[in-house]
Amino acid sequence: MRSLECLDGTRVERLVPAANGSRHHVFFGVEAGTGIEVVAKVELMDGALETERRALAWGAAHGAGMPALRAFTRCALPGDDGEPARCLISERVPGSAPDTPDAWARMGRALARLAAIPWEGCGLATLTAETFAAGHHRRATELGERLAPALDQGTDFQKSLVYPLVLTHGDPGGGNYLDDGATVGTLLDWETAHVAPRGLDLARAVFIALIDGRPERAAAVREGYLAEADWRPTPDELRAWLVVAGVQFAHWRWEHRDKPRVRPWQDAVDVLARALNDPERDRAYA
Repeated sequence: MRSLECLDGTRVERLVPAANGSRHHVFFGVEAGTGIEVVAKVELMDGALETERRALAWGAAHGAGMPALRAFTRCALPGDDGEPARCLISERVPGSAPDTPDAWARMGRALARLAAIPWEGCGLATLTAETFAAGHHRRATELGERLAPALDQGTDFQKSLVYPLVLTHGDPGGGNYLDDGATVGTLLDWETAHVAPRGLDLARAVFIALIDGRPERAAAVREGYLAEADWRPTPDELRAWLVVAGVQFAHWRWEHRDKPRVRPWQDAVDVLARALNDPERDRAYA
């Protein structure tokens, strides 16, 4: 039976590979001595887990809906004779991926609660309103005419980016949330967590639902977020944030267009264009 032996004495038994990517090996297992079910991430890229460690530690101190951090140490993969790699071990939480509008509404509530947590002192990267607006302007400028089907290049969205800074998940899709059907569930995978203007997490969750062809989930995550949050944005503000998210998706795909398994950037522009031009958008999207 395979196990992870960590330098701090933690041992994870009954390992089952969960997923492997370019940044980590991921396993499900059981913590020896306690019987607690855990998820173990072993770094493939040095330093890739530090952001998640900071986010989980901060969340634990402020009652956030995150997995509990069990250990942040070094370990060697079974059969690997190389140097021990950094390993993050967290509790495995119950739930399943959100597959109904109600589940997406609960994810929206979880994101809104995250935004209410104090962020000063968390140690995560911080994007000020000015830096964030400059990043959006750069992406829109680099995409240039490629965005023409979606929006008027002369439209000024910068003022809509000047919001209070909040703790932000950064990648709030259905693959990074477990729904338990009763509470607000649990947000997972905190490697992109940072501090950014309020509105980013909501916009990205909405756009992820739209690009997956699920407008009913886009509406649900928006409604859940706004029902939980102390924020009453106007339709124009929500429209501006949708543009921000759409430009981010299109720009990332355009930048990585020559890499395998990257979806066409044009799809993101088309989704944004339909969302902005749909006469029902105020009801369905924003």
